[in-house]
Amino acid sequence: MSLTGKKQTPSAFRGLRDVMAPPPQENTARRGPGRPAKADSKRSNPDYRPWSGLLRSEFVDEADIRLRQTKTTDGRDMSDLITELLGEWLEKQKS
Repeated sequence: MSLTGKKQTPSAFRGLRDVMAPPPQENTARRGPGRPAKADSKRSNPDYRPWSGLLRSEFVDEADIRLRQTKTTDGRDMSDLITELLGEWLEKQKS
């Protein structure tokens, strides 16, 4: 019985959604936007992990300029510089 007191008859459209819904498909899309990671990149290397932090803009800007100027000679990027500085700091902490 419905709220109006009348007996409800089954809808002719009952079950139509199940029939019309496409079957679930396996997700074959890439994990995220952009290019896939290179096999020899830091992102795919298990010894590295992503990290996010806040640095003073003036330091980042100046370091970025200097790294771009010297990248052709030593190949370092911001990640390499931060890793190097963090490693030096950790060594000092052991002493």
